[in-house]
Amino acid sequence: MQYINQIIKASRLLNFVSPEILQPLIDQFNADFSAKKLHAIIFFKLFLFSWAFDKKSLSLRTIAENSKSLTFKELAQLDGNFSAEKSSLGERLEHIPYQLFQILFEQIAQKAFTLSKNQLSSNKKLTELINQSRILDSTVITLSSKLLKVGYQINKGQLSLKASIAIQGKQIPIKALVLTDKKYSSEDKALPKLFDFSKKNIIYIFDRGIQRLQTYVDIVDSENHFVSRLKAKNYNVVKINSLPKNKETDKLTIIKDEFIVLDKIEKENNNKKQTFRLVTAISKKDNKQFQFITDLTDLSVIEITELYRYRWSIEVFFKFLKQELNLENLLSYNENGIKVHVYLTLIAFLLTWIFKEQNNIRSFKRAREKLRFALLDMLMKHQFQQGFLAGTKSKELLNPL
Repeated sequence: MQYINQIIKASRLLNFVSPEILQPLIDQFNADFSAKKLHAIIFFKLFLFSWAFDKKSLSLRTIAENSKSLTFKELAQLDGNFSAEKSSLGERLEHIPYQLFQILFEQIAQKAFTLSKNQLSSNKKLTELINQSRILDSTVITLSSKLLKVGYQINKGQLSLKASIAIQGKQIPIKALVLTDKKYSSEDKALPKLFDFSKKNIIYIFDRGIQRLQTYVDIVDSENHFVSRLKAKNYNVVKINSLPKNKETDKLTIIKDEFIVLDKIEKENNNKKQTFRLVTAISKKDNKQFQFITDLTDLSVIEITELYRYRWSIEVFFKFLKQELNLENLLSYNENGIKVHVYLTLIAFLLTWIFKEQNNIRSFKRAREKLRFALLDMLMKHQFQQGFLAGTKSKELLNPL
């Protein structure tokens, strides 16, 4: 019964990427303008099929081979003569508008986040705060300049590009950008592009990569919040708060809780005071000092440090992207193709993650395997039904009333 439920949920999962959802985006971006037979929906289905059924890292060659698979043709409801050449796939990656998949990714991410709102901590309030937060960070992909056609140079003979991602709740990537301009080598330029100031009361969590202090003011002025680590040394303490009885976590001892004014921001804003909260702690392991800065005044010092501690989840996610999803093995070295590949990979991740959560499967790797089997069983069920109907019609023709 449990396995039957998994098959049902796998079939429902395909509703997230149904033609009814995809076609308006394809029309919006005129994605099939130059396509002769490798239309956007077929291209999308072929990538998902290859991602689900190919255990090794993807390549244009393996995707081209998968296009000849009878299983794929049955699942995609294609003519038996269909196939896609490696060169056709490469050309399609370069020209199919990446925005189509970017929007689709963000739509699925919102649905996944809604499904993920469960208890992330034994502390109910901390769980609510985490669900309210977006953790921002970037990972850099560096390859030989002989391969990449875009990117910025850090080391001679190599080009780099940056994937900046915001995750929310239970490690759900909610927004992602692929940045190739050299100015985005600075996190001060890259991470603010992930802000969504059309929404209010989001808690942005980021590390000391953002050094532009005015960014703190921009977040507060947008009616949002932030938690970060402080790098500035020039600030004035305007109030010292008393510490609570509980001033320890399993890793930190809180030693100060202060309200401060940053000198640089005060000068830039014509002496207008902008007060922030500074929580100072010492590591129990090596006595190293940490300073956490925020505009949140109604949280306890423990809640602030624990919120920042959750930032580590994005580091785990980046490691997972590179090792489990093989994101560094790019299918294209063209800028548009790279973006298409990144968004398609994130979409495949989200669909598998939703299946994992709906079926209470602990391991992502195991969920990917179970989803593969569920899709095959869906195909077998479809073929059986088609055969049964064909047999019934033949019987009716042979034995008319």
